[in-house]
Amino acid sequence: MSRALIRRQERDARQLAKSKSFRREVAKQVQQAKQEAAKQPMAGEQITDLMIYAVQAVAAIGAGDAAEADLHNIACMGNVSLVLAEQGLGAELLDDIRAGQDAVVSMMARHERVGRVGASGPELVALRRLLEIHEAQLEAGPTRGEMVAALNEIRRRMSTGQVLNTAAEDERRKAEREAA
Repeated sequence: MSRALIRRQERDARQLAKSKSFRREVAKQVQQAKQEAAKQPMAGEQITDLMIYAVQAVAAIGAGDAAEADLHNIACMGNVSLVLAEQGLGAELLDDIRAGQDAVVSMMARHERVGRVGASGPELVALRRLLEIHEAQLEAGPTRGEMVAALNEIRRRMSTGQVLNTAAEDERRKAEREAA
């Protein structure tokens, strides 16, 4: 192939890439690829990554050597489980999920008062049940799109103050008012 022919093909390719119709076609293909990816089940490694922090946090609380970050990891797990259940993945377990979230709120309030992270017996039972539900939801295979939608909903709720941290803060303020 001659050098002139190669240059001409390169020039034509650059001009094509600049055309609006080409960019629209590429954007359309990218959008289709994203939609197809959203329909795919999550890979096993992704599920494992999501579970690691929650399992470690519940284990640390059960062993009595948890940190505040463990509470936040469990709160995140509870938020994901709640939204997935509201979307239909384990909707019959909403009461158990809320019981687990109530346990986290209570533990956060106690952490604010005494400076240590710990769980009472019933709270630990509720947390373990929440972990079981979360594992079952992830093993049921939510698609990537469902997980993205759940995380977007959690972000939306966070922006409006509908998160467990806010509930713990309200609990702390209520206790302060009662003590005064």
